[in-house]
Amino acid sequence: MKSRTLLLSVLLANACLPTLYGADASDNAAAANKVYGEWRIRIKPDKGPEYNELIRGTGLPLFEQAGGRMVGWWTPLIGDLYEHITIWEYDNMAAFEKAVGFLGGNDDFKKFVAKRDPLLAGESSRFLRMPDWAAAAQLADPAKMVIHEIHRVPLANVSTYLNFMQFRGLKMLKEHGFRPVGPWTVEVGKWSEVTYLFRFDSLAERERLIAEFGKHPDAAEYSRTINPLVDEISTTLLRPAPFLAAAKHADNKTSEVPSSLLPHLEQLAPDVFASGFSDRYNSANCGWVTLDEGNLLIDLPRGVEAADYVAEVRRITGKPVRRLALTSAQPGDLQLVRALHAQGVEEVIASPAIRDKLLTEETTSKSAHIIPTQEKTSIGDKSHEIFYIPFDGLAANGGGAVVHVPHDAVLFAGPLVYNGPRTPLPGRDSALWISALEALEQLDAAKVVPGFGSWGGSSLLARERRFLAELRRQVGYAVAQGRPVSSLEKDVRIPADYLVWMPYDTPTPEDLDHVHRELTVPIAPFNNRPPAENDSTPHALVLIGDQPHEPGHVEAGLRPVFAATGVVPHFTVDVHALTAENLAKVDLLVVLRDGLQRPTDDHKDDYVWMTPEQQQAVVQYVENGGAFLNLHNSMGLYPDDGPYLHLVGGRYIGHGPLERFRVEVVDPAHAITRGIEGFSVADEQHTPPYDTDKVHLLLRNRSDDGKSAAAAGWAYEPGKGRLCHLANGHTRESLLHPQYQKLMCNAVNWCLRRE
Repeated sequence: MKSRTLLLSVLLANACLPTLYGADASDNAAAANKVYGEWRIRIKPDKGPEYNELIRGTGLPLFEQAGGRMVGWWTPLIGDLYEHITIWEYDNMAAFEKAVGFLGGNDDFKKFVAKRDPLLAGESSRFLRMPDWAAAAQLADPAKMVIHEIHRVPLANVSTYLNFMQFRGLKMLKEHGFRPVGPWTVEVGKWSEVTYLFRFDSLAERERLIAEFGKHPDAAEYSRTINPLVDEISTTLLRPAPFLAAAKHADNKTSEVPSSLLPHLEQLAPDVFASGFSDRYNSANCGWVTLDEGNLLIDLPRGVEAADYVAEVRRITGKPVRRLALTSAQPGDLQLVRALHAQGVEEVIASPAIRDKLLTEETTSKSAHIIPTQEKTSIGDKSHEIFYIPFDGLAANGGGAVVHVPHDAVLFAGPLVYNGPRTPLPGRDSALWISALEALEQLDAAKVVPGFGSWGGSSLLARERRFLAELRRQVGYAVAQGRPVSSLEKDVRIPADYLVWMPYDTPTPEDLDHVHRELTVPIAPFNNRPPAENDSTPHALVLIGDQPHEPGHVEAGLRPVFAATGVVPHFTVDVHALTAENLAKVDLLVVLRDGLQRPTDDHKDDYVWMTPEQQQAVVQYVENGGAFLNLHNSMGLYPDDGPYLHLVGGRYIGHGPLERFRVEVVDPAHAITRGIEGFSVADEQHTPPYDTDKVHLLLRNRSDDGKSAAAAGWAYEPGKGRLCHLANGHTRESLLHPQYQKLMCNAVNWCLRRE
């Protein structure tokens, strides 16, 4: 549909969106012969952190070495969250060609491309030019929030449109406080695409400018003039890419501070210090931030006397200690807290679990006032914004937290990060741990001080997360096949690039046993956190993984669907989690696995796992009103002629080779296929016969020769419930294909009666 939306109305429509970033502007005229390259890059959903680190460490230096000047690199805050948009400036087309030639012959760039391309789901680019009267771009634009806006102007209207923007439109916007960059122009078919960046410091500023402009007669003039000239306006709300903060602080080098007391003391920023201790003290770290009225200590000096430590801090900074923030607690820590209180520490900031751990010890002596906080809390002053972020429930021995110093891009990561020699697993929730690390990566810390081991850059967070995720993936793959816990020492082999302290950080038998227990019943599928009875959010039990289908990539392909549909998934690789009791706690059942267990390398040991009780539980669940999304191979190798296959409405009889074929929509009017267009995909083409009297066919696969056609999806309503089967999904490509993602989203919503 054609949209005639004004800049003002677009901003008003987006006024409820949250803001993370703000802006500054430059009004210098751009050189008329400069060219700008704009790239839109789509990242695979599970590759974002890896891609960010690659661009930060390798890509940006190479692009700059080639002669490009970055205007900005952004990711959408609203829209396609896996997309990156970047704009680069070149003196002229010859300069751009020179840059391309440089990169094409550079061995480091070839290595970079070899690592980058597997992380991408797609890429497109445009050449843009600015007229000499445009509002010029600022290099390395510092804007905290940007509206990227494209006006599609028919070629017959371009002259009138640009004339208005040159002599009246831009001036009008600037007079009312807006800070635009542009216009950039490029001709596309029958239109000229005119691009702007609108930059803001804060949501409050944005709302104020919109409100004030809307009351002024200029807004009506702007509307009357632009509306007839523009066919369509598209906007994207952007924020700077996560790796830019790390790059910004890359030159802020650490420096060792001479200290006869603290052998491992470094100044990470002008007022931020870190100190570490030896293996005798578990390689524990601590530090401090110097504020206006005194020092905020972070964690305990486990290797020295409290009085000596406080004296050393005062000697280095010239200020006393005032407060202490704890990211963890260990036996005996209360004595250290008391000793620091005697040296001037008046308050201790702790998570509830850390506070409780401290107070389990004998407390007859006077100690500092302990302030528990279970939410993100500001603990700095006017000189430094500092946040204490609790993460109880992840770490053993009394809770956990981190301390973030955003201005200096420093993160004291506490027990969430171990960087030598090993990460202990027993007593910790590895799934929550991974989620917490993903959240911390969004803080854009350039320097990370782990709770234990050497400090370094943001890659410490990614390394810890990747290590934990890979460990869970490999153990989960073994569980999905029915392999016993005794086989894990042989089955689990963490790749060398996931380890940095070999062999010291190789998982121990205790670690493997702990993760195995996390991924199997009774802890699975809800990890001791079942949905609350009064929770109105839909929850799903998601059974995935078997010998031909590694569960890691299946989960990565399904998570975007649940995020898009607002469903809370409870993934499990343990077939024993499929019970009537567990189904009663969820609104949706999703299965992507076959019916065979393969506990050893000897096929004689293979067996059908689904019991009569499990079959009956699934049938009763659906017929009594439950929702069931049956994916890919979830009819294969199940009890033949049993109630489970009768419920699904078809059966597996094999598939062709892995190859490209077409997926055709049979019924475009159905809610599941609404908006879906036929598409090509590389996958296994399953050929399941189905009950034509029971189910309603939605999709068909068709081979290139046109002779091989098979059902690719159907739906029907068994009893009071709903069931949908979608046949594709063996490969990462097929699971993440945009049309298949939309199909699965539609199917989830239809099964839950939300169409």
